[in-house]
Amino acid sequence: RGSPVPTALVVAERDTIVPARRSRALRQAVGNLVFEATVDAGHNDLYGRSAFAAAMREALARIEAAAGQASGR
Repeated sequence: RGSPVPTALVVAERDTIVPARRSRALRQAVGNLVFEATVDAGHNDLYGRSAFAAAMREALARIEAAAGQASGR
């Protein structure tokens, strides 16, 4: 809580191990959430989804942008 570190949250919508509803508390606790996405996938098939790859690219771009703004770049 209260961390200035830019953070991304990517959730698997059909995850039965860590259900998407459990991300609510995490979302509220993150102080600098710069990106959030929900991918139509389960726990073990998330990484093979093109939507996950796209979400990760966007998350990294937003984290880099936020870090650059914080450092004055």
